[in-house]
Amino acid sequence: MLKAAHIIAPLAFLLASSNAVAPRFAHLRPVEAYEVRPGVLMLPRYSIEGQFCEVELESLHYSSGRVNLGSNLTPEKVTEIFDEFVPANERSDGGLKSEPGKSGAVVGGSVFSTLDYQKVQLQSYFAATRTLSSRIKIEDELVAIIIWKDRKCK
Repeated sequence: MLKAAHIIAPLAFLLASSNAVAPRFAHLRPVEAYEVRPGVLMLPRYSIEGQFCEVELESLHYSSGRVNLGSNLTPEKVTEIFDEFVPANERSDGGLKSEPGKSGAVVGGSVFSTLDYQKVQLQSYFAATRTLSSRIKIEDELVAIIIWKDRKCK
């Protein structure tokens, strides 16, 4: 059984430490983030009504004293998270407006691809390199963004 001291002491420490740090960073905009899969962060933005308007998915690059410069964000993970956050019945009334892999562009060292539905869009950004035969080799996703078209971010 937990005693009040077990709960109050950590809370008091958090409040004291957050008040001590807050003025130093008061000019900065706080960012909300959640680890939705091991090594995968979700950074939400909200509409005035408090609903998701955009969700950014990206790799966590530093954790437990280790630096990981690679991507933990694979296309399979993005699809899994997209299906979880935006079930098929909430995407559109008429299905997919653009085919996977048919919409996108190569820019510098990255490839941009979009899945476009009536109510939501999934943008994916991949690292890309050119091979000796001038073919483009696409790596895992670096960032994915889910955008709800009918919600304006505040």
